[in-house]
Amino acid sequence: MQPVILDENVLFESEKFKLHSIVLKYSNQHTFNKAYLKHRGSSSIVPYVDKNTIIMVKQWRYAIGNYTLEIPSGTHEKFETSIQCAKRELREETGYDSKNIEFISETFAAPGYSSEVCSVFTAKELFLSPLKPDLDEHIEIINIKIKNIPDLIKQGKILDQMSITSLLMASKFLAK
Repeated sequence: MQPVILDENVLFESEKFKLHSIVLKYSNQHTFNKAYLKHRGSSSIVPYVDKNTIIMVKQWRYAIGNYTLEIPSGTHEKFETSIQCAKRELREETGYDSKNIEFISETFAAPGYSSEVCSVFTAKELFLSPLKPDLDEHIEIINIKIKNIPDLIKQGKILDQMSITSLLMASKFLAK
């Protein structure tokens, strides 16, 4: 049975999310205090250079104090659709746009503490069309052979779950 919300407050608000405090009462009459991030949503996109190669980006992630190897992704801007976000992130992070963008699916980023839903796309038939990157993004573009992706995940070179999930979702396309 779904718990009843007894109280909910916004503790903190930023440009990309709000931190909520919530009090829940379960059917067994126990109450629990929880916190979660109310998120606008995000998009990720797997860009294909050709049938054997995709583009990934290497960038510094301050939350973990390290560089990550990721597919282009980011948070929706206000009033931006999932596909608009995916196209913008592709252009900002790689300098490419695509003639052939395909929606794959949606996934929750971390449903235990966040409402963030990520829409996953593939991009083929790339062409140059750069947008200015965000000021805090210092990105290195890296072409990755599709056959090397499982080893890169196994070796801990691709760490973020959104990239891993998106690559797995796109795997039916990766085999083509």
